[in-house]
Amino acid sequence: MIGMKKFNFNFKILILLNIVLIMNITFPTILVVHGETDEPLINEEQLNTQMPIGEITGQTVSVSNDSEFLAALYQPEVEVIELLDDIAIGSGGTYNVRSTSRQKIIDGNGYTLIANNNGHLYNNSNEIDRLFIRNISNMYSYNANNTQGFIRFYSNPAELHLENVGFNTENNPNAGILGASYESVVHFYGDNTLNFLKENSGLRFRKIHLHEHAQVNMMASNGSALQILNTFRASDLSTGIQVDDYAHLTIKANNRVIDHTFINNAFELLVGKNAVVNLESTTNDAIFVSRAGSHVQIGEGSTVNVTSADTAFNLSKNRYHPIQFEIQGKLNIYGNQGLNFGTSEANFIVQPDGELIVETNSFPMHITGLLNVNPRTIQVMEKGRLVLKQTEINNALIQTNTPIHFVFNQPKEVDFINANTRLFNPGPTHHFTVTNSILQSWEVNNSGDEPTAETDFLENAQFSMQTSNTIMNEINPPQENFETDFSPMNRRLRVEAKIHPPKIETPIFDTHLEIKGQAQPKDVIELFNQNGEIIQTTETDEAGNFLFKLEQPFVVETKLGFRSKKDNITSEIVETIVLGNRLEFAALPEDMSFEATQIKNVPDLLIKRKNTDFSIDIIDTRQDGDWKLTVEAITPLTAVSGDTIRHALFYQDDKTDSLLSIENQSQMVATKKQSLTENYIDKVTWDKNEGIVIKTNPIYATNDKYKSILEWTLVDAP
Repeated sequence: MIGMKKFNFNFKILILLNIVLIMNITFPTILVVHGETDEPLINEEQLNTQMPIGEITGQTVSVSNDSEFLAALYQPEVEVIELLDDIAIGSGGTYNVRSTSRQKIIDGNGYTLIANNNGHLYNNSNEIDRLFIRNISNMYSYNANNTQGFIRFYSNPAELHLENVGFNTENNPNAGILGASYESVVHFYGDNTLNFLKENSGLRFRKIHLHEHAQVNMMASNGSALQILNTFRASDLSTGIQVDDYAHLTIKANNRVIDHTFINNAFELLVGKNAVVNLESTTNDAIFVSRAGSHVQIGEGSTVNVTSADTAFNLSKNRYHPIQFEIQGKLNIYGNQGLNFGTSEANFIVQPDGELIVETNSFPMHITGLLNVNPRTIQVMEKGRLVLKQTEINNALIQTNTPIHFVFNQPKEVDFINANTRLFNPGPTHHFTVTNSILQSWEVNNSGDEPTAETDFLENAQFSMQTSNTIMNEINPPQENFETDFSPMNRRLRVEAKIHPPKIETPIFDTHLEIKGQAQPKDVIELFNQNGEIIQTTETDEAGNFLFKLEQPFVVETKLGFRSKKDNITSEIVETIVLGNRLEFAALPEDMSFEATQIKNVPDLLIKRKNTDFSIDIIDTRQDGDWKLTVEAITPLTAVSGDTIRHALFYQDDKTDSLLSIENQSQMVATKKQSLTENYIDKVTWDKNEGIVIKTNPIYATNDKYKSILEWTLVDAP
């Protein structure tokens, strides 16, 4: 049986400001309370949640209306509240959340929870530390007060945990904001949708945190999404956005996505592995940070897209607070302006396989502040990718008052592209350190495939770019005209860890036992079969020449691949097809045996072969060219005893019914056919009425075995 208890509450709240406000709320209601001997409708195991709910020691209550809900919310002994129906709280005001265990769990069971008027859930430091809300299809309050909203935590850095929650999913234009607590964190689990239609910020918390596999879709149609304000109570706590592995966050705001004015507390955008984050502002900056540093970290396999009508990352008011970007996944920045930061130290590092793409109308990178104050470093590591592209405005691609040190160590790609003018504004001197790469530059036509200039593979290059000059400090191997070819006045500069593929001496025929080619000195050349397997390697000499020696030729139409390799950098694979150049017998013709003949006087007797059907197979893999086959008996018919019969061997042509002597003279017996078999075999066949025959008078023979030697000649000629 479910226990039935009646709770009556009669209390006053006295708040002294300039006005004395007295509230007198009575809850004459019946709650369904699960006691120690009753089985609750939901228990700790049935919660089935990622949320870090502690051990449930209090009561579990099921509620069906607003008065039951408010009573359970206020009673500290109640730890879990389960909704059995849609609930709309009719009265406004403050709804205190209390719990002896300092955690409160509201499970909506898929129902709705609406707070009418200006009602809001309220917690202070004496009530709870964690509020868990889950499985609510739609909840909101009409409270749009910047310091209240649906949930207000006051003076206590409490934690709000939301799982499978919809906030204003019906897009009620009168719905307010989610809540406010400058000291607190909002945690998300499961699938969540939040819609804010007021001009106020939808959330005023110091941080939102998406846990593994969580999904959050947030729309702030008229205001900002997340506002992070200054408070002395959380001066040592982290602020910003944290997205764990496999989570998915989408925020679209009319105003700013992030409005951060928490003085001295660095803004953090921390994204784990294989996550997706989309941040977009339709009228303003996407991320604005004032008087604080910034730390952006994108994990392996993750993609972060930041789009803005103004500046994607506006960090220009950060003063002397450091900025750190570490990209292991992909960070894509689009819109009007890209990265704007001020006087502080800044370090951007694109890790192996990471990508930072900034494609904007103007100022992909704009650095304000004092000249030569604090170092700025942009590093792209092995297989990393950095693209800065300006598409419209007639400004320098990188606008800065202070020098930048660029370090490119075997990047997959670094590409600086300006639509209309130079790469760097006049003033500071920028330093470049490039290893194991080639450099390309475009003087004017930056969209063309072919660069104006290109270097050889550079093991090391150190150079500087000033207002209008490039100064080469060290470059290996030396490059002619480098300082003029790679000017800061150019419109495009590209760096790529790339070596050119080898050049193969072609054609390669199916008769070759050697393959030759050229590449750069000290390259390893790899030979691939048509299955993509490396079957042989060799090295280039000091002049760049290489040679493969083959045990046997490759078969015609075999696809071969060749690739250059230097350390762990490989070129593209160039492919070639083995061409045919073979003209030869597939096998030697078999011996011929003739019919046994009685010795008698029969002038011009024709003696035919025993094997009346005779054939010779010829391989011809050439694309063009004719051939002819001739035969000659180089010895007369000769007996074992030495006796000979001369002028007795002939070729009989069935088409012309003629006999052609082949003794000591060659006769053409076949020519190339128009079509070959799929194995490039041309088959010469004779039936019993054609081919090699013996014409003689047997009376001249002795009782013995006779033989002759036939010479077959295959000629590459018509």
